[in-house]
Formats: sequence, structure tokens, C-alpha cells
Amino acid sequence: MRNLIIISSIILMSNLSFGADSAILSSPANMRDGSSIGFPIIDTLETTTKALVITLSGNIGNSGQDSVAFNINGDCDANLDFPNADLYLYDMSPMIAFNDGAENRAYTDLFTQWPEEEGTFQPRCDFTTTTVTDDFGNYTMVVCSILTTDSLFDIAITYYAPTDGADFLIGQYDYSALAPAKGVSDVFVGIIIDWDIPADLGVNNSSGYDQTKNLIWQRGAETDDTDETAGCPIKEDNRYGGLRQLSGGSFGGWTAENFPMHSGSGFDWDSLYNHMSRPGIEMSPVVTSANHDSELVDLHTGMTFGLADLSGEEVYSFVWAIATTNIGEEDLKDQLDAAYYWADSHGLLPPCDCRPGDANADGTANVADAVRIIKYVFSDAYIGPYHVCSGDANGDCSVNIGDTVHLINFVFKNGTPPPTCDQWLNGGGGFDGCGFLQ
Repeated sequence: MRNLIIISSIILMSNLSFGADSAILSSPANMRDGSSIGFPIIDTLETTTKALVITLSGNIGNSGQDSVAFNINGDCDANLDFPNADLYLYDMSPMIAFNDGAENRAYTDLFTQWPEEEGTFQPRCDFTTTTVTDDFGNYTMVVCSILTTDSLFDIAITYYAPTDGADFLIGQYDYSALAPAKGVSDVFVGIIIDWDIPADLGVNNSSGYDQTKNLIWQRGAETDDTDETAGCPIKEDNRYGGLRQLSGGSFGGWTAENFPMHSGSGFDWDSLYNHMSRPGIEMSPVVTSANHDSELVDLHTGMTFGLADLSGEEVYSFVWAIATTNIGEEDLKDQLDAAYYWADSHGLLPPCDCRPGDANADGTANVADAVRIIKYVFSDAYIGPYHVCSGDANGDCSVNIGDTVHLINFVFKNGTPPPTCDQWLNGGGGFDGCGFLQ
């Protein structure tokens, strides 16, 4: 069976449990305005076969608490040095970064940060839970909201948890500015995950990405055959944890070693801002066949959804999904494709907003875009906001020299124009359609 969880307004699909086992603070959490929170701040989200700890301050995982960490039923790990198949996701949080004119500032809720600390989030309300039955099945919707400890920014969170299958989690974050932050125009918003994918080297992982799907993953490492000889058939390098942005064109993302980016609680503000503000994908370490084991490290994954103008009343919404697997990369991608279609069928994704062929995102498809595509093909220049659709002038669901030729013929020889967004997505006008925005 497969479980689906959606987070952004975060939506979880599964059997969602909020019961007597919920952890309660021994003393109320203090809010910025002096009020206090006396209700449970930690609870458990359950899908058909998986579970995650969630907190009212926006964290998921709660530092691997009680191994409720998106691990997989029936998993095994016979490695005597690191028997860690019971933990995949250690910590996860929304993130925000901006420069206030004097310094870089950043916010996460990771590694036991407390609500009183600078650079983290506080809860604004208790969880609100609704059980829904619709034409697509049954799911539970969970809503809450958080704010930064300096009361500058707010994030509304919604979880959807289907109760009739799926093995992924989908979520939505709605970012906005509170009154003191009005006028802050350039704010990077995104999500960060400390995966600890089981590996023969403890939590040391490799990483990879599929830019066409806005997908970044971490992978376990198989360095000996202990598991196989001890009766556990699951190879560590078939274990994956992945994050995919489902709505909007991804700005950028990375994997990097946890240290020295953080020590104790939270992340260094400058390091986080520098990563969030760089477009494109950066992977670390770059694992080579000649030096594979020594280059594996304790990694985290970050994804920047976009650069938000929060100078007014705007709300920036982004939908994402996560999944884990112990049977390989293709299963991870299949799960996250299914998450995309579930989110789309439930109206969570925005209308088609891509301009095929507009590779430089200036609003028109012209010769400048042909030049950008050539640079992309030969020197990995940035195409956006969508890594395929934005550069795919001929509608074949890929970006290559053929798109440059199509644009030149369109501009100078009155050739066929690039497809509309709807044609690129669903077909029509001589185009086959590519299925989903990527």
C-alpha cells in the first residue's frame, strides 16, 4: 500500500492519529506577545504504513523522536555497527532567509531549537483536524500556523493524509509578512530536511537530483555484505529519501554536510542565506567511483522554492512532497509522480503558468531564449522558472538544440510558435502533451 502526505498548506494522506500519546510541554510555551500555549505541541501523523512526528512550531521529525521517522514497515538492517533501519527522517522544517540591510538573517526549526531563540518559529494555534471523503477517497486535513520569533513572517501550514493508500507525504506552506516586515521585498522561502538514510556508514549518505522533476534525494550506502549474509536482503544503496517541489518553478536546491553549517541548534545564518540565494542545484559531496566511501558524509537537503516579494499583503504558496523507499530510485520517483497527480486532482496546484520556449523568463519567446538554451545545453546555464517547460519550444518534453532550431524558425521563418502552457501540459495544436509541469 502507498501512503500520501501533502504538506504546504500541508496535506497528509493516511490514518492520522492525534491521541493520548501526544507529548505535552511540562510548562506552557511562551508566545512573543506574552501569552502561552497549554495544548500539546507534539503529535504523530500516520499514513497507511508510515508515521512522522509533527510539532506546532513547524518541525517534522523532532530529531528522530522514538524512531517515528518515515521508516518502512518490514525493513531490516543487520549491520552490527550501525543497525539504523528504523530512522529515515531526522528533522524537517520550513525556512526563510533575507538580508535586512545590515546582516543576513535566517529561520528554521531544527535540532531542538526552542521558541525563545532567534532565527526560529513559534506556534500560533493548535492543530485543527478534519476528516474528508471525496470522489478520490478518504483523507485527513490538518491545519496550523507559525510565525518567526521576531514576529516578521507567518507561515500557514496544511497537511493532507489519505487513509486509503500511498507512501508519500505532500505539504503546502503559505508564506506572508506580518506588519513589522511590510516593505521587505526580497525574501527567500523554502524547506530543509536532515535525512539520515540508513547506511553501512551510519548516517553518511550520497545524494542526487532530477532537475526536470524538481526532485532532490539522499541515498544510503552499501559498503559491505553484512546484511545479506545475516539474512536481511535489503541493500543500503536501495534506500532513498526524496523531496520534490510540486508547484511553481524551483529556484534552486542543494545537499551539503551538516557541519560546519550548524553546531548545537539551528544553522549558521550566513551559510543558510548563501545557499538559499544561489539559483540552480548544488550537490555535495560529488561522489566518485574512486573514492566513494571516504566522501560520504552526514548530509542535509535544502530547497529554495523562490524569491518572494513580501513588501505588501501578498501570500506565496508552495506545495511539496516527500517519500522514502528501500527498493531503489525508480520507486522513489514513481511515488513522487503519484504525489503530483494526487495534489493536482485535489486542486492544490495553481493554473498552468509556464511559457514554453521563454527560457530566460522575460515574458516572450525570442532569439534571446535560443541563446539561453544553447548555453544551457553546453554550459548548464539556468533555465526557469521551469527546468523543462520554460526551455521546451518544440513541445517534445525535453530541452535540447531542437528547441533552438524551433525558435529560430518561429522568429525568422514564420514557423510554428511554441505551444501554449495548456498544449504543453495536456496536448493539442499538434503537440502530444507532457503530463505535468516540470
